[in-house]
Amino acid sequence: MKRILLVFTFLLTTVFIAKSEDLDSLYHHFSVGAAFAYGPENLISIIPPKVSFYYYIPEKNYEKYVAFETSTHFIITYFSAYSILAGVKSKYLSFDTSLSFLHFPRTGYDYEINPSRSYFSLNPKLGLKVDFIWLKIGPSFIFGRDNYSAEDDFGKVGNMRFNFELSANLPFKFPNYRKIAAYNNRPK
Repeated sequence: MKRILLVFTFLLTTVFIAKSEDLDSLYHHFSVGAAFAYGPENLISIIPPKVSFYYYIPEKNYEKYVAFETSTHFIITYFSAYSILAGVKSKYLSFDTSLSFLHFPRTGYDYEINPSRSYFSLNPKLGLKVDFIWLKIGPSFIFGRDNYSAEDDFGKVGNMRFNFELSANLPFKFPNYRKIAAYNNRPK
């Protein structure tokens, strides 16, 4: 209990002593999000939505970020999608690219058995982020086309396949103890 109280006091003191422009650099920046998505990256994610976990690296005029996203679908058929992505974001605009893996496990209904299949997709997206709402749109390039079927043709516009995503991302921060220690030990 004493350790928790000491850590809490230390953090509170750091918050009040540090200058406001220095405060942001003393934390690791994260967000967790839920998205409604449509396209080859993860077919359709509504119920349940696609879940994402982002880590941001603030720079002077922009942010770099990396993320892990996952979605599943089990209402009509079962499949799961997993993505890793990297991108940059200015105040409102973003650009990122994800590498996604979509997997349909083997399923069977009465006499019909569907074999398992999967494919990878590369998905560059432009985004518009206002507060915690993020809209992203971009093409999808599919690898492993022999496992991609016409029933997976979500987001097709002409001959191109596109991903559409609308997400809500809630930010949170964790203290960066190395930077806090360096800040507290700086020459006065």
